[in-house]
Amino acid sequence: MSVKTIRSVAATLAQSIHECMDGIRQNLPDGASIYSVALVVTDDFDSLMVFSNTDLHFAKSEGGMLDKWYFAEWWSEGMDIDTDPLVEKLGEVEDSDEEPATGNAVDWLGAMTDALRTAKQLGAFKSNGKEPFLFCSMGDSLNAIWLENLSARFLNSADSYAAVAP
Repeated sequence: MSVKTIRSVAATLAQSIHECMDGIRQNLPDGASIYSVALVVTDDFDSLMVFSNTDLHFAKSEGGMLDKWYFAEWWSEGMDIDTDPLVEKLGEVEDSDEEPATGNAVDWLGAMTDALRTAKQLGAFKSNGKEPFLFCSMGDSLNAIWLENLSARFLNSADSYAAVAP
């Protein structure tokens, strides 16, 4: 797939992400700041969602790393993003376990990561003057480990990444 096509899809996704974040900010509890945002695709590539967590929600939890970084424990439930632009331009992912050279799952993951970068440039994530930590993930998949790490390195400053990296 061409980089131009992936960037085009990413631009469309970035707009959807921006709209989700507008809705999330409108529902923030008083005094809360968003400290992290994850764009999550299911392991079968059928669903794409934005999750966010706040400092206040984390403070109410037990305070462990799982509470801080596992999106299923976060303040916002997943907000759906339409996958039609991905399917239309990149094709359906038939088998997400294929080698990257023969499948299009990597194109989807690249578009997701670039969409977060583009949305960040558009100011989609600022919360009370702070820029949250961003990453992509894949629900119910061992691939989440490398995807989270690589996307976090790409999307955040070196200092921000170093502060949360294992």
